[in-house]
Amino acid sequence: QRILEHCEHAQVAPILDEIVTSTSDLVHDQYGNYVVQHVLEHGQPHDRQAILTRVGGQIVAMSQHKFASNVVEKLLQFSTQETRQAMLNEITGEYMGQPAVLVMMRDAYGNYVVQKALDVCQGPDRDRLIASIREHLAAVRKFTYGKHIIAHIEKLEAHKYGGGRGGGMG
Repeated sequence: QRILEHCEHAQVAPILDEIVTSTSDLVHDQYGNYVVQHVLEHGQPHDRQAILTRVGGQIVAMSQHKFASNVVEKLLQFSTQETRQAMLNEITGEYMGQPAVLVMMRDAYGNYVVQKALDVCQGPDRDRLIASIREHLAAVRKFTYGKHIIAHIEKLEAHKYGGGRGGGMG
């Protein structure tokens, strides 16, 4: 991480290439995930895009992993709107025959990814995620972590509508 911080981009390009190539292994490692997070936070936009390309299609699975879920949160936080939309497509889609968002909200780590997505997505993207969650409201209320997400949405809506006048979660 220190090399990435203190050296010129041209000097670290080969290291970045290796990090991108090894992303799938690094995100699941207790120390390697920090290296990928660092690249996402401090790297060039094309570095972020290269990492997303490596983990595309694995967002839901990674969200359920102790270390990889932190990388997914960073990717949401430091990505472009276009990248976030690609991630949202996975989050609001199907995963192993089930609604992905439901799988994530049931999970100890995945629920934090959903909360991060609610925080960083704006406008129609956030609305799409909330609609996907609301579709499964009865089930969500039964999950320990689902309750956190409902509270999170209510807090966002209270702020959006000025002091709790939003419609609530039904």
